[in-house]
Amino acid sequence: MPKNRKYRILSACAGFVLFLGLLLFSVVLFAPEDYYELQVDREGEGFVFPDTGSLLFVPGTTVNLSAEPLADTNQGFVCWSGDVGGTDDAVTVTMDRHKKVTAVFGEEPAAGQEFKTLTIAVSGAGRGTTQPGPGMYRHLSGKEVLVQALPGEGGYFEGWQVIFPERELSVVPDSFHRYGLSMDEDVVLVARFHSRGYDVALETEGSGIIVPGPGRYAVAEGIAMEVKAFPDPGHRLLHWDNGAGVVLQEPEDELNVHVLKIEGASGTYRAVFEKAERRIRVHRVTHGDAKGRVIPESISEKAEHSVAYGQVVELHALPENDRTAFAGWTGDLPESFSNTQCLSPSLQLVMMEDRDISAAFIEAETALNLELSVDGRQDERAASLLTPAPGRYGFVRNEAAGMEVRAALAQGQPLAFTRWEGDLPEGADPEEYTLFLPMDRDRHVAARFTEREALSMQVLHTGDGRGITSPQPGRYTVSPGRVLVLEAIPHPENAFGGWRMRHPGEPDRLILDNPLQWPLHQAVEIEAFFGSTPCAVSISATDTKAEIRPPCGEYRLAKGADIVLEAVPAAGTGFHHWESSRSEIVSETPLTRVKITGDEGYRAVFGPPFCALRLVTAGEGTGTVEADVGRLDRIVEGASVRLVAHAAPDAVFSHWEGNFPEETNVTLPEIIVVMDASKGVTAHFDRADYQLTVTAAGLGNTEVATLQPGVGVSGYRGGSRVRLAAFPPEGSAVAFLGWTGDITSPNPEHSLVMDKSRQVTAVFGPAARPGTAVLNLMPPVGTGRGRTHPLAPGKYSFVEGAEILLSFHLAEEDYFGGWSQNYEGDIRYFSLPVRMDGDKTLGPHTAAAGSTLVLMLDTAEAGVTQPPPGVYRLADGMKVTLNAIRTDDDYVFLGWHAPGGNLLSSRARYTVTVSSASPRTELIAVFRPYAAPPELVLCNYFGGIR
Repeated sequence: MPKNRKYRILSACAGFVLFLGLLLFSVVLFAPEDYYELQVDREGEGFVFPDTGSLLFVPGTTVNLSAEPLADTNQGFVCWSGDVGGTDDAVTVTMDRHKKVTAVFGEEPAAGQEFKTLTIAVSGAGRGTTQPGPGMYRHLSGKEVLVQALPGEGGYFEGWQVIFPERELSVVPDSFHRYGLSMDEDVVLVARFHSRGYDVALETEGSGIIVPGPGRYAVAEGIAMEVKAFPDPGHRLLHWDNGAGVVLQEPEDELNVHVLKIEGASGTYRAVFEKAERRIRVHRVTHGDAKGRVIPESISEKAEHSVAYGQVVELHALPENDRTAFAGWTGDLPESFSNTQCLSPSLQLVMMEDRDISAAFIEAETALNLELSVDGRQDERAASLLTPAPGRYGFVRNEAAGMEVRAALAQGQPLAFTRWEGDLPEGADPEEYTLFLPMDRDRHVAARFTEREALSMQVLHTGDGRGITSPQPGRYTVSPGRVLVLEAIPHPENAFGGWRMRHPGEPDRLILDNPLQWPLHQAVEIEAFFGSTPCAVSISATDTKAEIRPPCGEYRLAKGADIVLEAVPAAGTGFHHWESSRSEIVSETPLTRVKITGDEGYRAVFGPPFCALRLVTAGEGTGTVEADVGRLDRIVEGASVRLVAHAAPDAVFSHWEGNFPEETNVTLPEIIVVMDASKGVTAHFDRADYQLTVTAAGLGNTEVATLQPGVGVSGYRGGSRVRLAAFPPEGSAVAFLGWTGDITSPNPEHSLVMDKSRQVTAVFGPAARPGTAVLNLMPPVGTGRGRTHPLAPGKYSFVEGAEILLSFHLAEEDYFGGWSQNYEGDIRYFSLPVRMDGDKTLGPHTAAAGSTLVLMLDTAEAGVTQPPPGVYRLADGMKVTLNAIRTDDDYVFLGWHAPGGNLLSSRARYTVTVSSASPRTELIAVFRPYAAPPELVLCNYFGGIR
């Protein structure tokens, strides 16, 4: 028996070993079919999660892989290779077969990618580190990176400093222990730690989250920590407490985010969330035979009703007969409720706490009889327009107790409310739609409506935006003379653009006022414009005393709206124009309409009043008048206007007629009119005695020469002297060759006496032809100012032998330094004769300092001086040589004298030096008749001569 038992034990052991062997064989045999292998490898230096190696997964498993660079390796994540590709550092792998994945790290990114460098460092006196740790990391451009500050023992986090080397910019964003950034450029991120600070423990209770999340935080001294609480949907933040039930802060509002600011106080801060609902219980209390009910019955009939936190609950107490009065609300009412609110049958409660409310009904003490009529007759159609309906109502005798009666402005009704009549409260407006009746006594009140006199009113919405109006869009009827209050409220993302009022047979009126009070005396169509695009529009004025409509200010108006601008000037001023924010004139009329096309500003510009100038021509001749202002009806008061009279070819200008100062020479064709008031001016023209015809020959279509008078026919009086002038274009290939016709002269300037009708031709030709010379007139040189006349600096071609009279018009208080080149030192700066016997070059010299030289001649018939007598303003230091030339042999030159008679020089040629130290020098060239010397008698004492 023992032996058999021994064999049985051995047999059982052998069987167990065989079972284990079969089990192991089955695992080895069937494992490849029940599991898939994921082989994770790494190329280069970096971190891969899960770590490199071989992993087994059930088929269909989704595996998350991520790759991060290591610090200070100068390598970044490049891409995945193998059974997964791409450059995203976080990918998912679905295990539907055996797979192999390699995370590739390197110093160069994949084609089309770029590495950005993130350098993490720590600073400060406190201990601490970061996750990932300090060092230099290379990330692909655009990667989102999260870095966490980890204070060490005795260390407190003070905040981040972010440095952007490429922009030379350094910012300090906040003191959150976690900081996220996008690798769009190289960044240096410094975590700062302090050795002093405070410890904060953050906790939550209920359904909600906080940022930063729950945990312990070491915050540096002087740094405030902000914690944001976000309730879950259907919940709210009840309060912050210290973890032991002591409330630290309650929310001031019901926003979806609440901020707690912690400043230097160590401790626990817990955000406590609760379900966002409150409970209300409503009781009905009746006295005597009173009967009443409370609506909505869904609340009043339940023992307890739950509503959302902050929801507004409306309760209405309704007596069930005219012998019952509502006596008021009691219970958990807001402390701010007045006695009137407690006695009102309508109650509104904001459910921010649980409430237990009672509505009391008693036997009526006063009664209200409410009735209506239409055009003096009973008409039940008006009953739907009256609240409450006509009838008898009971009340508590109390001034605070009462009823609000309301006549409706309803769409599609042919009836219009006119007024209330009867026992109205003192001071009540009987035409108001709504009226409150205090029921301290019995009252009988009637609502009067009209159909016969009702006016039609239609309210419309236009534009591409959204909004609401009061009244709403529709057709209404109103009583004549009623002042309607219109109000428009645009959608928050849209804007209001004003009202358009349309009356039959009248132009539209655009009004921007909102709300708008509008009296109705006839049928009207009212359009409220709403636009989808808001525009910022400013309205201003240069004169604060002016009246501007709409009033000056900033407006948010709808794009596409039309608005009317109106400007009324203050006394003593005038409206000039409306201008835009770009200083462009929008309108010159004070009442103008503009369309809003974008952000814009409109300014009413005021100034001196405008005057009008009326111009008239008269006389036997004809002509026109030219003014140097664009608008004769808009001339600023006090402005000067230049008028030029232009006679017709067969006429001559005679004189001006008008209100002119006494010193005005009215015979000149050009005058100045000072507009101290609106004026009228008449230009008189006579018939011409003779006509002058001027033509030009030899000019191409593109060459413009200077001609005076211009080409054409002009009228003149007999004996008039006409100045002719013809000059070639500057720098052109055209030369002036002279005058032909009734005069023949090579000179460009000539005088002509009109003793008959005449014809002259200014002849031009090629400048390169033989017999021409070039005048090169140089620009002024020096510190003074002035201009040459009649030619500007440049090159001009003339026929040889022509003489040009050149002048230099000095600026006031400047001095002439003489001509240069061919006329070196010549001081004649007015009418210098330049004879074109060859090419000539000259230019004026100027100076800002100098003196005045006055040359005089006492006997003009005896001689001349060079330069001629005159007044010369000459430059300081200039040497001037004077010549006195006798022209009559019966005279002799006695010398250069000072005005006092002192002889300065007896020589005909005399040189003086101009000095600014002597502001004025006067010299006189003196000639006297020749006087024969006394007879000379010779005596011969030796008998030779007697």
